[in-house]
Amino acid sequence: TVVLTFRTDRAVPQRVYLGFTSHPVEEYFGQAVQCFNCQRYGHLARNCRGERRCKVCAGPHSHKECSSRKEPKCANCSGNHSSTYSGCPRKKAATAAKQLSIINGRQTRRRAPSPNPQVVRRQPRPEHPNGAPTKKT
Repeated sequence: TVVLTFRTDRAVPQRVYLGFTSHPVEEYFGQAVQCFNCQRYGHLARNCRGERRCKVCAGPHSHKECSSRKEPKCANCSGNHSSTYSGCPRKKAATAAKQLSIINGRQTRRRAPSPNPQVVRRQPRPEHPNGAPTKKT
């Protein structure tokens, strides 16, 4: 797997050529970010305002202090898996929401007018009756 970055103002190609081999291009959105303090999705621990929760049992302690390792419980969906399990339905939903947000943002940027257009049309200044340009006032 190779991750390539393309310019955002152009369409992503369907194939790329590396050497003499053609490879299909698939968009990569990445996983939803997960806070390792409260175990929720969408923010990181350094920005967390939530209470600490164990990633193993969802208790109010660090995973290093956990005594319930044989009975995991997800802090997000209450399922019988750890909060970092990649198959968690809440993680899948958060990842899908992230992908949708990226796609919607991309479509919005395509439709929105540029805040700093490259071409500025200037109105010609009216000429004075004797042919000389008028002064700006």
